[in-house]
Amino acid sequence: MDVNIFDNIATKYDNPERIVIADLIAGKIAQYLPNNGETTGTAADVGCGTGLIGLQLANHFQQLTLIDASQKMLDIVEQKIATLALGNAKTVYSDLHKPLDNISFDVIFMSQVLLHVPDTEPFLNNIYQMLNPGGKLLIVDFDKNPAIIDDRVHNGFDQDTLHEVLKKLGFHNPTSETFYYGERNFMNQDASMFIMQAQK
Repeated sequence: MDVNIFDNIATKYDNPERIVIADLIAGKIAQYLPNNGETTGTAADVGCGTGLIGLQLANHFQQLTLIDASQKMLDIVEQKIATLALGNAKTVYSDLHKPLDNISFDVIFMSQVLLHVPDTEPFLNNIYQMLNPGGKLLIVDFDKNPAIIDDRVHNGFDQDTLHEVLKKLGFHNPTSETFYYGERNFMNQDASMFIMQAQK
């Protein structure tokens, strides 16, 4: 993953199209979170970008940590946290090539992050290590699309194959659903997105 690309686009990342998709994804992730009206537990938004998704979900948790490998993206997140006066949100700079020290979470979610990770299994193992027992992982990403050929990203994921990877790492009961189909929304190709959940 070339972090410089994300540093370079940070200030213009929040365009209307991305905001619409982020709203859709945040709404879908929220459906997989406890819906009792109370803030519970700790969560991490891995590969948070400018916080378009994660900050919408901050009110679900006692503490939300937004993690990214682009400091310029995190600078924008911190500005938003200050503007929104979110006392329960903080940022952490990391590419998660190893688990974070002395911190774990009840929920970890990521959106359109795995496609940028060259070696997904070690990365997902680090995520596993950062989850509390019984914790939940939520992944939003693109379904596999053979029409996409690009060395910079995976061309999406086969849901059943990803289920097996998660089970191999120790996750339980992975389930998933395709929830969105868009035109020219993935490397200029039509593509669908899925949400996947699994527990530690």
